[in-house]
Amino acid sequence: MKKSSMKKMTAAVSAIALTAMAAAPLFNSFAATTPVITINGNDNVTVDAKSFAAYKIASVTKDNDSGAYTYTFLDAWKPLFAEKTYIPLTDEEFDAKVSEWIDTNYVTGATAAKKAEFAKMLAKFADEKNILPTQEVTGSGDTAVFTAEGDETKDEDNIESGYYLVVDNSDGDSDAISAFILDTYVDEALTIDLKADKPSIEKKIWEDANNNTEIDNGELKDANTAGYGEEVNYLITADIPDMTEYQHYKFIIEDRASAGLTYSGGLIVKVKGVDVTDDFEAPATGTKGPSLSLDFDDLKALLASGDITGNADYDAADNTITVQYKVIVNEDAVVGEEGNPNDVELTYSNNPNKSGDGSSEDENDDGYNETSKTPKDRVETYLTQFKLHKQDSSGNKLTGAQFSLKGNGQTSEYVFKTVTDTAGSEHLVIDSATAKNETNYKVEVDENGDIIFYGLKAGTYTIKEEKAPDKYNKISDDIVLTIGCTVPDEVIIDTDEKCQWSYTLGDEYTGVTSEDAGIYTINIVNRKGSVLPSTGGAGTAAFAVCGISMMTCAAVLFVINRRKSEERD
Repeated sequence: MKKSSMKKMTAAVSAIALTAMAAAPLFNSFAATTPVITINGNDNVTVDAKSFAAYKIASVTKDNDSGAYTYTFLDAWKPLFAEKTYIPLTDEEFDAKVSEWIDTNYVTGATAAKKAEFAKMLAKFADEKNILPTQEVTGSGDTAVFTAEGDETKDEDNIESGYYLVVDNSDGDSDAISAFILDTYVDEALTIDLKADKPSIEKKIWEDANNNTEIDNGELKDANTAGYGEEVNYLITADIPDMTEYQHYKFIIEDRASAGLTYSGGLIVKVKGVDVTDDFEAPATGTKGPSLSLDFDDLKALLASGDITGNADYDAADNTITVQYKVIVNEDAVVGEEGNPNDVELTYSNNPNKSGDGSSEDENDDGYNETSKTPKDRVETYLTQFKLHKQDSSGNKLTGAQFSLKGNGQTSEYVFKTVTDTAGSEHLVIDSATAKNETNYKVEVDENGDIIFYGLKAGTYTIKEEKAPDKYNKISDDIVLTIGCTVPDEVIIDTDEKCQWSYTLGDEYTGVTSEDAGIYTINIVNRKGSVLPSTGGAGTAAFAVCGISMMTCAAVLFVINRRKSEERD
């Protein structure tokens, strides 16, 4: 039989010690005709593609009259028991005495920790002595199955009546490793539920039009649109796993925002409803592209402490850790189809057999704590800009024109300012902190006839020409612009998902738009010559008033002339 490919079993082991004894069985017995040992996965941890190995520790025979079991330990394992029990290998009652020692120390009245200690002892010995497995299997779908007859092409033995150690040889990089399991079965097929769990983490953008502070009042999204200077609220939710089999449990939430987002405070960290914000250090307010690292060190110890369980807000049924904080969209934000991402991932203990206090980086040391990372979860914030280009009827650029911009529902026009990003580029942005005066809301086109309004979110805007170029007619009608944005329902990293922007202009607009990567240009045309009244405009009203006055005068003159005529008659 060829050597197993298991690696560092003491660091990546899940063992199932199957035990039964005479009156109170210690070792589990498998009849020669038993077809399978089946290992089932669970909702959080799958057995699919996991590698398992079964090691036979002892043979088992059963007295059909008394029902008593007799265990004969395989030669490969006897040195371990001789060392631990001080029973000489030459002792004629070696097997019986070792069985009694196991029952006394690791079965009858033993805690889960003691049982795990025993299985760990076996796994470590198998690794050190290069003991070969009886069978190796790879999980498929929901189960991993050991057959009664081994695969001859792999030089495997049959699974016969006996006492077995089953090892999870997974590396734990993408999934949690099963804990040691002690179980008892007699003369029947064995079905084992994988004793493993792992946490999950999710990040959402929390939007609430009424500025409520309670999460339940808001809408949770994977993506949104926001303008320059606007706040974006985040909610991170991490599920607390079953940590029963662990000595210590590492739990580190790591969150990273992109450079276009500035930390603005509002950090709140809760464990099972208890506010523990003061235990962590928040980024400095004003930090661009902030990173947030919340190291709970030993989550198992924290959840057992009186500081948590004795707190009035403690909710035993709440199996989550939540994190809230805020950012502001800044001048380094990416505009157009590409978003401004914010990622979160979770580092967690993944091997109960290697769940030390983290004091050692040596995986063979008791202080080592083996960890995995969850896949990153990402949210995106999108914003845009548009170029207003002033030109004549022949397409030539015009200078000297001034425009204002007003958002839907705004009582007055926006005030603007110029900001400089990290790369040295200048952007014209809305200045929400400055009050409007007679001039600061008017923006003049540059030498190319352009104005670029940067950092806008989806919405409806009104463009108004405040001043026309010299010798050109001023556009009398406002231009209504509706910017739409279809964001992904779910943000998936390493995909080509993008925001789909759309621009819709009112019927009164007769210019031309063009688009590049979700960024639009609006060409606004001015014409020379006398301004004729437009339908529905102020000129029409003046003509109407004048016409009515003339008709009134004519009617009065008609009446006067008629009376004079009657008097002469």
